[in-house]
Amino acid sequence: MYNPLLDCLIYVAETGTFTKAGEIMSISATAVMKQINALEKHLDLKLFNRSNQGVSLTPAGREVYSFAVKIKKSSSDFLEDLRHRTDPDSAVLRIGFSMLRPCEPFLNLWYRIRHQFPAYSLSLVSFSDDLTGWMSGASGAENDFDIAVTVCDKDRVPENMSFLPIGRYGICCAMSRSRDMDAGSRGLPPARLSAEHLRGRTVLMPKRGLYAELDGLRDRLCSEADISIEDTEDLYSHEALAICRNTDKLLISPDCWHGADPSLILFPVEPPLGLTFGLMYRKDPVEPVKRVIAAVREEAGI
Repeated sequence: MYNPLLDCLIYVAETGTFTKAGEIMSISATAVMKQINALEKHLDLKLFNRSNQGVSLTPAGREVYSFAVKIKKSSSDFLEDLRHRTDPDSAVLRIGFSMLRPCEPFLNLWYRIRHQFPAYSLSLVSFSDDLTGWMSGASGAENDFDIAVTVCDKDRVPENMSFLPIGRYGICCAMSRSRDMDAGSRGLPPARLSAEHLRGRTVLMPKRGLYAELDGLRDRLCSEADISIEDTEDLYSHEALAICRNTDKLLISPDCWHGADPSLILFPVEPPLGLTFGLMYRKDPVEPVKRVIAAVREEAGI
């Protein structure tokens, strides 16, 4: 009912590169490019402008993208409603994920409780990591989800959402693989980075007040001489990732980002620190989501 080539268009439009779209789809950038070329040929429209900096939607591409998001949602809703009418005990849970918000922590729990829900299935829904993409998914807009895993401060949960803490990510410092602490100038990279290793460096981290657990780390780093702190708008910032990738600046990041950007290497901080992560879902979830959240609480002993 839904042309999967449109998924490819959505991922490329939201990530801005064939490579990142390929990572989401678990295929090569070349395969993504071939799918986009096939879609453009099928529609007889140019959907993307290509450049060395990435890709961007053409005016026609923006209209096709908007339409693709709508029909993807309509198709999903229709099939979910049809399955529910033919089998009232069935449900499809939409699990949100992105490059920086992996859904593995939920899936690890799901595999332990799914025997309680034999008629339930999962549909993985990608969204953009920027604030607009995340909040549109969290607010029930066109590319929405039922459950997503994210780091969140307990005092900053969106008004229409609930947050169930289920674990802690270790806090790391990310640095460019091409600019790391090479043996010639700084000695071999340590297993963990302490304040001493950060002297003379600039550290990118979310501005104060967004994550209480990071504010404590900020206070410690600010008390050290020769460490410069540069604010980012949020933890989930592709702009900050790009700065880290292309400069000597370090980026505070959760350890779930290992492998998210192959050009970066992550080192845990010393002493070990953590960031609370959990399940974000709507304050008024549908009944299947309520049941799954209750089962997660019981399984995790929350």
